[in-house]
Amino acid sequence: MAELPVDMIYGSALYQAAVDLNKEEALLEEAEGLVAVFRDHPELAGLLRNPTVSALEKKQLIRDVFEGRISLEMLTFLSVLGDKRRGRHFERSVRVYKQLMDKAQGISYGKIQSVRPLSGERIREFEEQAGNLLKTRVALENEVDASLLGGVKIFVNGKVFDASVRTRLLELGNTIK
Repeated sequence: MAELPVDMIYGSALYQAAVDLNKEEALLEEAEGLVAVFRDHPELAGLLRNPTVSALEKKQLIRDVFEGRISLEMLTFLSVLGDKRRGRHFERSVRVYKQLMDKAQGISYGKIQSVRPLSGERIREFEEQAGNLLKTRVALENEVDASLLGGVKIFVNGKVFDASVRTRLLELGNTIK
């Protein structure tokens, strides 16, 4: 939990810089591309996270590998992370950046539980329905929960929409009692 503020600080700083430059989409796309590069090349990510590699060596490595391939803003951001020995926070900072951007665009994230995985089309239908109820754009992540017996349960912004068979059976049982 102690790392959360660091992620928030760096993710927020990157997002604010992007807003100031009117490059929110471009920098997010670039950052997500770098996350993929670091996942595909764990040895590179490991060097940036390694506490025994000096900040100067990290900055030089970043310049050698990425200069001319990424924007000056992203190169500077990576250099700052390397200089401050915060390389391990890059991916989580990008996640914070995306959340801030989504919030600015009015997108709320949630999850939808179902007995079986839902198709992309079915998830979009539920996103639209939940969005209409909440008066916001909703993006849902599907989670399988066999205990529901059937139906779905949606969690967005602290609200629960429970249309599961299990809940209906429990309510019916309570009504009969």
